[in-house]
Amino acid sequence: AVHGFLHTSELVTDCPPKYDNASVAWSVSRLFEYGDRVFDKPVKVSGTVQAGSLKAAGAGDRFVLADPDSGKTLPVAFDGALSDEVAEGSSLVVTGSLSAEGKFTATDVALEG
Repeated sequence: AVHGFLHTSELVTDCPPKYDNASVAWSVSRLFEYGDRVFDKPVKVSGTVQAGSLKAAGAGDRFVLADPDSGKTLPVAFDGALSDEVAEGSSLVVTGSLSAEGKFTATDVALEG
């Protein structure tokens, strides 16, 4: 048998994590403050799912992310599967990019953990 240690600086998993850290994410208000400097660049944004905005995949915007402090909102398009725990009022960290048309397309949606 071989005994030893594997030292690594990165770990890649098959599935994205269900939780993400909001400390590395911008608020919805902060995203808008950057304006066109962030268009089509990957960013992380945190906020809560606005009541009444959660929809099934393929039904247009998947949900609206709201900034609990300022009330500013960001419609989010996402075609992937959402955790069963994502509901109205859930705190999320969304990874994706904002287009010049103001459309935010998410590549990953995680619960704030």
